[in-house]
Amino acid sequence: MNTTELETVNELHNETKNSITKSYDASKPLLSPREEQFAQRYSANGKKREAAIEAGYAAANAAVYANRLLKKLWIKNRVDYLVQKAIKEAGIEYERKQIIADIVSICTDDISNYLEFRTMEVMTEQTDGSLVPDIRPTVILKDSANIDTKNIQSISIAKDGTFSIKLYSRADAIEKITKIKGMYTATDVNVKFPQIIYKGADQLDE
Repeated sequence: MNTTELETVNELHNETKNSITKSYDASKPLLSPREEQFAQRYSANGKKREAAIEAGYAAANAAVYANRLLKKLWIKNRVDYLVQKAIKEAGIEYERKQIIADIVSICTDDISNYLEFRTMEVMTEQTDGSLVPDIRPTVILKDSANIDTKNIQSISIAKDGTFSIKLYSRADAIEKITKIKGMYTATDVNVKFPQIIYKGADQLDE
């Protein structure tokens, strides 16, 4: 009996065993190495003929073998499990990358993304009622429709017209990202970064 025939006999034996128990755990590798390899490859690329060939089945009859394999309940269940596992892991990885991206965004954010600082010429009324030009520093709040506001923790306007804008703490974000990247230890020196807060009179031009 050659190797291929021996593997086929073993698979038939495993098939009989699985049919009897009917309680195969799909989270565990299949008893047959070739069946497990087929399930792994098919769940990864969705191409049953290629999966059968990569699992060691003859190329000439690979499609036939693949169809037979997918009719076996334990193989189908194993494939379904592997697909769902891959989807879940992909989702977790995406969420992890998104969280890191959000934290990095806080670390690298700048108040100039929300406010414009410039000097403008304004007309100042004198005591005699005349108007004379004057140069004053001006702060212009950018239109929220044109900027990403997710890093703004709060915006408030006081009764006297003074408004303030506060971004999420850069220091906290830096600490979080260094922990995620494995750069943080308990002996690290605590570096204090001022939280970005702007307060100014609400004298913005329309």
